[in-house]
Amino acid sequence: SLCLRGIHKLDMRKAPEMPGHKGRAEMGLNMKNIGRPKGTSNKEIIYSIRIDQKTAERLNAYCESVHTLKSEVFREALDMLLTEKYERKKNYE
Repeated sequence: SLCLRGIHKLDMRKAPEMPGHKGRAEMGLNMKNIGRPKGTSNKEIIYSIRIDQKTAERLNAYCESVHTLKSEVFREALDMLLTEKYERKKNYE
C-alpha cells in the first residue's frame, strides 16, 4: 500500500478482514471454478446473419410461442434442412 500524508491507499487485491468472513481459500473456491461450467457440447462458433423485418417478426413470434431461443430454432432448422437434403440425395442414388 502507498502512504500519502498519512492516508493509506488500500491494495484492492486484498479485501480488509471482516469478523466471521471466510476467504475464497477457506471456502475451497478457486478463480478457475467461478463461472458457467464447461459442458460436453460447447457451442463456441458464432455466426451473424441478416434477415428482413418480416422474417424477424415471424422468428420472434415463433420463439415466444414455443418458449425457445432463436439460436436453438436456427440449429433445429439447419439440422432438418440438412437431414432432408441428405435423405433426398440418398433416395436418388
